[in-house]
Amino acid sequence: MHGGKRDGAGRRRGSPNRASARREQSIANTGRTPMDILVRAMRYFDNMADRALNQKNPNEKRVSAAFKLAVDVATKAAPYIHQRLATVDHTPQFDLKRLTESEQVDVIRLLVKADPTGNAARIADTLETGQH
Repeated sequence: MHGGKRDGAGRRRGSPNRASARREQSIANTGRTPMDILVRAMRYFDNMADRALNQKNPNEKRVSAAFKLAVDVATKAAPYIHQRLATVDHTPQFDLKRLTESEQVDVIRLLVKADPTGNAARIADTLETGQH
């Protein structure tokens, strides 16, 4: 029998256990889920704000209150819908080495042209001179 942590052992991180999966399925099968309610409320308050804005003389307090409620509900729903940035792989998927030398020069020129900070130009100079 093994003790301690082993690579690849156990349930994958983020996957629900059987009890949680059954409970979530049961809730989904019997009507609206809590997430359904949150999204519905968010859209209701957003539509309320839009209707108030489209009136001839919009009541700013009513519009502001409706948007505040919509944002409040959206904030509560967001963690369940959108991944946290920390869990998303932010490493570039572009490999400059796979391009020909002339293609690399073209890409570097475009980056330098599009970069308002000037960082790309300094990096390009470093690449051309071979200094690190």
